[in-house]
Amino acid sequence: MADPPDPRQFLPVPPPPPEMPSRPVSSPIWAKDQDGKDLVHSNDEELKIMEPGCLEVLREFSLKAYVFSSLGYYKARPAALRREILSGITLALIEVPESIAFAFMAGLSPSYGMASVVWLGTLTGMFGGRPAMISGAAGAMAVVMGDLTREDGPLRDFTRAERVEHLLMCVVLIGAIECLCAPFLCGFVKIIPQSAMIGFMNALAIILVKGQTETFRICATPDTLFNDCPSADEVWLGAGDAQTWSTLALIVLTLFIMWGLPKVKHVGHIVPASLAAIVVGTAVEWGLLRQVWDADGAGTRTVGETAELAAGMPGWHFPDLPASPAWGTIWAYAASLALIGGVETVMTHEVVNSLVKDPPSSFKANQECVVQGIANLFTGLFQGMGGSALVGETVINVLHGARGRLSSTTAGLTMLFIMLGLSPAVRLLPIAVLTGIIWSVALHTFQWRNLMQLHKVPRADAAIIILVTALSVVTNLAIGIAVGVAAASVWHVWISGRMLTASAAVGVPEGKVEAKKGVEGEVENGEGKLRKVYRVQAPLFFGSTRSLLCLFDYLNDPDDVVVDLSASHGGIQDLSGITALNEAGKNYEEVGKSVTLLGLNPEALAMIEAYPDAASHLRVPALRKRKEEKERHGLDACLGHDTDVLTLGPDGLELGLEMGVENIHPPMSLEEIRRVKHGEGGQA
Repeated sequence: MADPPDPRQFLPVPPPPPEMPSRPVSSPIWAKDQDGKDLVHSNDEELKIMEPGCLEVLREFSLKAYVFSSLGYYKARPAALRREILSGITLALIEVPESIAFAFMAGLSPSYGMASVVWLGTLTGMFGGRPAMISGAAGAMAVVMGDLTREDGPLRDFTRAERVEHLLMCVVLIGAIECLCAPFLCGFVKIIPQSAMIGFMNALAIILVKGQTETFRICATPDTLFNDCPSADEVWLGAGDAQTWSTLALIVLTLFIMWGLPKVKHVGHIVPASLAAIVVGTAVEWGLLRQVWDADGAGTRTVGETAELAAGMPGWHFPDLPASPAWGTIWAYAASLALIGGVETVMTHEVVNSLVKDPPSSFKANQECVVQGIANLFTGLFQGMGGSALVGETVINVLHGARGRLSSTTAGLTMLFIMLGLSPAVRLLPIAVLTGIIWSVALHTFQWRNLMQLHKVPRADAAIIILVTALSVVTNLAIGIAVGVAAASVWHVWISGRMLTASAAVGVPEGKVEAKKGVEGEVENGEGKLRKVYRVQAPLFFGSTRSLLCLFDYLNDPDDVVVDLSASHGGIQDLSGITALNEAGKNYEEVGKSVTLLGLNPEALAMIEAYPDAASHLRVPALRKRKEEKERHGLDACLGHDTDVLTLGPDGLELGLEMGVENIHPPMSLEEIRRVKHGEGGQA
């Protein structure tokens, strides 16, 4: 009995797959594993970073199209709209205690920190390069700003009001520096090593903890705001004071809530821990400490008892400096704070890219820094303390599911609403609760895991971590991170210079190596002239020149010496490299020998062309060929005709001959072509 027919044979034949567009195919790459088996067979394609320029983006941008596109997006996705708005409101509530605490760290009233959140959050949210980033008053900048307002700081000769005006002018200059130097700031962040960044974060955590010591001080003058209290009247709380223990109790309670609430299921991801700590701490302060134990003086200092908080948003105010302002101090601190803000902003930008799996973009990072500078400029002109992007708040925003600009903008506008309508409630917040929140931030900022593994990392990295941490705490964060980058760079140069290696072989000019014994192998050959080839296998720069000069054997090498840089992974990188080779060529010339340089990269050839004396004792065939090619191209332009390469000249160079010229054989040399051009005749 015959088998039943296969039903698949009655199905229609699928159409052939569409032909892929043709593309240039280069030499194949065979990737092999450790056993020699093929892993992949692909085509070697050069990868280039294709990123639009600023003018191209501005030319193609349409505000109308952007607005209508955003409206259409959220109309079709109401869940995304709800998620963005709720996340923005949540982040604004989180920023309320932090901005107030950072303002106190800078010696300012709470309105300065809250105004910074309004301007930075709104402007960077609307126009920044990375959507979903949260910006506002930053602790890393606040701890440095506190130096300007302290009575014993660099502006000690000015009154408190004059010191605040100096700080506002400093914020304006921070914005200007960030706008003008955004590419430099972004480029600087790219070269910060991980060890320096760890030291930066550890120092920031230590400084945040140190900055809260004012919580345990009170003003001895009755009915005086703490920020207006002279330094001579500020006293420490004693161990026997009830206020000391109630302050510690509120701090511990806040730390417990900040640690434990996120671990509670179905609640921790809905209610912000800092908001819960504020509500509980304020209830304990006003419902227990000031009502039950008020007779014992157990009440703690509040925001309203620390500084004046006016209702509403601060208005326009250009910094009113005294007759002889300290411009040197202003510029120095502005540069340091711009660097700190730029580092934190670009670092936050990279964190968001990692979370949402977006490729890094230099253009977007520059855009973020420029918009942050504009926002700081407005902040300084509207009585704010400035700031930068906030890593912790940004991570929370992204984890909430926010991906657009609406969440960041909502956070800034929500803070504006709080300043306009909820200032009386803000005055009731206990300072001890704010201290507990800042200490919680510091505990999460400190790199505990890296500290435990400090003995496992390379000694140089461990030393840089300790150096940056200590120096940042003693001086400021900008100096610490700059010294860390410098130390890491010097160490890298030192190690790279010691890693220079080379091999040498001796043979006849035809290239057949007769012997190879390290760098000393030589064999006498009766045919041809003996040649020794040094093959350098590391880049040549100022850190490796001394090691390079130790390779050559001037007295025992043959008369013909070749230095091959084709495997040097970058060739000659600076003037020191070519100068060292030229010095070796001079030493060989003094004993009647010559040095030929091969495998130069285009940058090295251009450097030698610009500074011929740097290679005066070297033979550079590629340079001669490069010069003749330039002469040929210049001659073709003078003749005014297209050229075509027909054959090789007697010197091995490609000769471009005028198309349409007949009876030219053999091909003319460059000199004969010049004579033809000038009408002097040539080969017929």
